[in-house]
Amino acid sequence: MSVTRAAAGRAAPAAFALGLVLLAGCGGGTGSVSGTVTYKPKGKVASGTVMILAADGKPRYGEIGADGSYSVADVPAGKCKVTVSSPDTSGQVNRGAEGPPGRPTIQGGREPAGGKGAKAAPPSGWFAIPEKYGDAANSGLSVDVQRGTTTHNIELN
Repeated sequence: MSVTRAAAGRAAPAAFALGLVLLAGCGGGTGSVSGTVTYKPKGKVASGTVMILAADGKPRYGEIGADGSYSVADVPAGKCKVTVSSPDTSGQVNRGAEGPPGRPTIQGGREPAGGKGAKAAPPSGWFAIPEKYGDAANSGLSVDVQRGTTTHNIELN
């Protein structure tokens, strides 16, 4: 009988430790993050992307709408780094779009107004933001993601 009690005495701490490991692995869950992006000197950022980098190292992305709103889904709960980018897409050439031979096309497969080599106007309401906000190591932006929905407005200075 004393052998059984000794074995049970050693098994209880091991079972407790295993339970803690399982609880830690399952307790985080995921959530979604949404809000608006503003650049203090100019106003709401009208296009671009918000990236949330969770502790698992996988980036999650959400597009910024014309009203400055964004939403990023399936983000693991916990402290996450955030980046914001809003590139000027007016001069980007879309090499995958079909156009007349030798004539580059911009996004959407249409030729820039003014013909070959011309740039289209930037998206309505677009303005440049500092490049540092597009770098997770230097943006200085973060969010504590909760299970469910987290509202997080991003203010760039």
